[in-house]
Amino acid sequence: MEKFVNSKVRCPKCKSKDLRLIEVWEGHTIQWEQVDGKFDRNAGSLEPGDAYKVEGKCKKCSHQWTIRKTLQIDDVVE
Repeated sequence: MEKFVNSKVRCPKCKSKDLRLIEVWEGHTIQWEQVDGKFDRNAGSLEPGDAYKVEGKCKKCSHQWTIRKTLQIDDVVE
C-alpha cells in the first residue's frame, strides 16, 4: 500500500490543497494533514467504530466544511 496518496479534496473557497482532513466517528475523530494534495495514509490512528462523516479545514484560509458523500478517508483517495 502506498504511504503517501493523492487526495481529490480541495478547499471549496480558495482551492488550496493544504488541508486538515478529519474523519468523524461515533465518540472520536481521526485527523490527517494534507500537504500539496497528498496525505500520509498511515499517519491516522485506526480504531473500530462507526464513521459517519469527513470534515475538511483549510490551512490557508481556515474555511471548514463537511465533505459530501464521504464517510471515511479512503473515499477521497484518487
